[in-house]
Amino acid sequence: MKVELVDIHKHYGAVTANEGISLCVAPGTIHGILGENGAGKSTLMKVLAGLVRPDRGAVVLDGQPRSLSSPGTAVARGIGMCYQEPLDFAPLTVLQNFSIGVGALRDTARACRLFNKVCRDLGFVLEPDLPVERLTVGQRQQLEMARLLAAGVSVLILDEPTTGLHFEDVKVLLSVLNKLVARGNTVLIIEHNMEVIKVADHIVDLGPEGGLRGGKVIAEGTPEEVVSQNTGYTAMHLRPLIFT
Repeated sequence: MKVELVDIHKHYGAVTANEGISLCVAPGTIHGILGENGAGKSTLMKVLAGLVRPDRGAVVLDGQPRSLSSPGTAVARGIGMCYQEPLDFAPLTVLQNFSIGVGALRDTARACRLFNKVCRDLGFVLEPDLPVERLTVGQRQQLEMARLLAAGVSVLILDEPTTGLHFEDVKVLLSVLNKLVARGNTVLIIEHNMEVIKVADHIVDLGPEGGLRGGKVIAEGTPEEVVSQNTGYTAMHLRPLIFT
């Protein structure tokens, strides 16, 4: 799915979260969204996911403008967001959590088929009968991604997915990202880990840096192009990983 955000503006009272942000994400690509805390990253992605209504602007999916009249409507169709804290039910098993997410709680056979297919396709190792409270942070993240993908999501938004992950889990995440884009999925990542960001096809760096107001694009392009622009913290930390 091709994703376009056009001239997005969002304010919370006197606080500017997004100020005229536009971006275009091609299908089967990874798009990195960077910036300091308060730069407007999460707000922009929530606008895309249909969770926040912008003050002005448009969301266009595969060339079709979607209604922004109220959060949670058609704009969110085909788009899923994975948060830092996965949305699961701790007392239930992995399969029960998965079943709820795909609307198959009473159809165990269908849920098992979907669960096994997604895990096989992406290389997830999840025990279906294990209580979800016993999963690692990385495994809980995999479960949430499996739920969204099985439900038909083609655009996946990951909100700081490396938070709390062991370095081996980060390697697994990178492998999963490669498989997702190979399948044609569109991936947007809010992230500070430059090892992950350097694999993005395109980066949008939001700012300004060091200020109280966010919401503007201060650099964008491929990782190499952003480094060559020599603007701010992102370029400084990304440069050693790109040019080694």
